[in-house]
Amino acid sequence: MTRRDLVKAISPSRVGSDKSAWDPYELSRPQATKVVNIFFDSIAAALKKGEKVTLPIGTFEVLEH
Repeated sequence: MTRRDLVKAISPSRVGSDKSAWDPYELSRPQATKVVNIFFDSIAAALKKGEKVTLPIGTFEVLEH
C-alpha cells in the first residue's frame, strides 16, 4: 500500500456534509498506524529542513534561542 492509497483511505471524497458514504472501518489499525507515522514523519522532516509547517491547529517552526 502506498502513501497515496493510505491518504485516500482516510479522506474519501464526499459531497457536502454527507458522511454516510464513509466507512470508518475501511482502514485497519496497522494501516491507520502507518498513516499517523507518515503524517508525523513528514512534519519532522520539514522542520529538520528549516521549513515552517502550518496546520489547522497552529504553525510549527524551529527557532534558535
